[in-house]
Amino acid sequence: MSRFLRRNASQATAASGDAQAASAAQAKTTMIHTRPMPHARPDALPELSASQRQTIEAIAAHLQELHKELAEEDEYKNWEKRWIEDESTARRYAVACKFDEALAKRRVADTLRWRREYKPELIKPEEVAIEGETGKHVLSGFDNKGRPVLYLRPGRENTKPSPRQIRYLVWGLERALEKICLLIDYASASQANTPSFSTSRGVLNILQNHYVERLGQALIVNVNWFISAFFTAITPFLDPVTAKKIVMLRHPPGLQDYVSVEQLDAEFGGRWNYRFEFDDFWSQVLDFTGVAQDGTREHETRARQAITDEDAVEAAKRVNAAEKSASVSVSATESPDASAQSTAPATSETTPATSMSGAGEEQGQK
Repeated sequence: MSRFLRRNASQATAASGDAQAASAAQAKTTMIHTRPMPHARPDALPELSASQRQTIEAIAAHLQELHKELAEEDEYKNWEKRWIEDESTARRYAVACKFDEALAKRRVADTLRWRREYKPELIKPEEVAIEGETGKHVLSGFDNKGRPVLYLRPGRENTKPSPRQIRYLVWGLERALEKICLLIDYASASQANTPSFSTSRGVLNILQNHYVERLGQALIVNVNWFISAFFTAITPFLDPVTAKKIVMLRHPPGLQDYVSVEQLDAEFGGRWNYRFEFDDFWSQVLDFTGVAQDGTREHETRARQAITDEDAVEAAKRVNAAEKSASVSVSATESPDASAQSTAPATSETTPATSMSGAGEEQGQK
């Protein structure tokens, strides 16, 4: 993995000074960012061929058949239904398997079995809260493509290796149920507080096999020789597609190329001068994502409530434009089928996510 490193001592020194200046200029805050910047734009999804659409439909049908195996009285039945009916699920597995239908069906079935056992949506906040007390995971802000940013700071590790550490990461991923940008800061990390090799392999297994096509980018900063050697050791276990999404920096001067300066942590030269206070952070995340103490959702509409009046006006304009387009199309052809071919309003495929909430159905196209 050393080939990922970008070494430039002079830039690193300048970046460090800029970060300190930015930190001093901005007042400290305990508020996290829950909305992307207006200029954030996700990559548009590529057009699909007829055969690719058929593959996706076959995977979706396979999921429905597997879902019938779960007893109606099973507490996980409705949560599984939400996951399989997310329009992005079948597509993500098709893309990850390069539209190999048989392989995609096997992999999605494996994930379904894992989710039934792990029940990621039902992880209770109280179960993993201790893992968040030092701010080693902070979900805040969005990158320039509208993907939620999850800051990981192994140097703030506060617990011994255990399955709960992995469950906490999964809990965080479920809060940002769409493509995500990981920003991993190894400042203050050492052999003593770096996750064990077995823990890292467990995390990789979950990310690569059960959250396919969810990783948008992984930005790894403040990489020392030990961390470089560590990643060299786990490289053989990385999927080549995953490996291409990793950018490793010995120092963080280039992070502003990926995350807007307004939402980037001041430690990395941004203007978000964040002071971690666990109670404030935890209450914000639970409130915005609507997570109850039993792990379920108290509400599903926080993302919509967060939309500003201006956003609502723009959304209304798009809908009106689409309705007019459909009306003109129907009038011109005098065929009820013509409206199906009209231009639809912009969706989450081409506009930034509105929140980092668990209401993934609004952003499932990621």
